[in-house]
Amino acid sequence: VRFLEGGTLPLGNTLAVRRHEGTAQLRPGSTVVLCTDGLVEERGISIDVGLARLRDVMARVTDEDLEQVLERIVAAVPGQAALNDDVAILAVRVTAMDAAHVTLRLPAVPASLATLRQSIRRWLANSGAGDADTHEIVVACNEAASNVIEHAYGLAGGMVELSAGRQNGAVVIQIRDWGRWRSKRGSDGGRGLAMIRALMDEVEIKQGEDGTLLEMRRRLRT
Repeated sequence: VRFLEGGTLPLGNTLAVRRHEGTAQLRPGSTVVLCTDGLVEERGISIDVGLARLRDVMARVTDEDLEQVLERIVAAVPGQAALNDDVAILAVRVTAMDAAHVTLRLPAVPASLATLRQSIRRWLANSGAGDADTHEIVVACNEAASNVIEHAYGLAGGMVELSAGRQNGAVVIQIRDWGRWRSKRGSDGGRGLAMIRALMDEVEIKQGEDGTLLEMRRRLRT
C-alpha cells in the first residue's frame, strides 16, 4: 500500500500555483482510493493517524467488491469521533483485459469516442495485432460509433456497445445501439460506412425494432 505523492493545492483554489503532472504504474488488480480530507482529519488528532488507519484498511483488501471496500473504510478510518466534515470517497480497480474478448458500453456522446479508441487499441495490442491492422480497425470502430452518436438517438440520448473477439484468425467487432436511425443531414455525410467497408474485410448491418447491429470482420495481416 502506498500514497501517491507530489500533489498541490486543489484545482480552483488559486491561480498562482504551478501544477505538475505525475504518473503511476498500476498493475491489474490494483485498487486506487481517492478521498477528501474529511475522511482522515479528526479534530485534536494528527492527520497522520487518519492516513495510517486508511493504509491499514487498504492493506487488508483483496479482491472483494469495491462497495465493501468503501464500507470498511468508512467504518474504520474516521475513528471513534463523529465526522466533522463532509466526506467523499471514490474507489477504482484496475482489471486485466481479456485478450480473447472485450465489451464496452458507453454513452452515445462524442466524449465517449476517445475512451472507445483507447480501449480497442489496448485490446488489439493484447491480441497480437500489428500497428497497421490496429490503426485501420480503430478508425473503422470510431466511424461506426460516430454514426451511432449522430443518427441513432435524438435528444434523449442512449448507449453504444462495442464487442470484440477473435474468430478463426480474424477480429470480429460488433457495434450495437438501441435507437431508431435518423436520415443523414445535408449532402456532406454518408462517407463513414464507405470508409468502414474499405478498411474491413466484411461488414454486415442488421436493423430491427430493438436497434441496429453492425458487424465488422478483418483478418489480421501483420
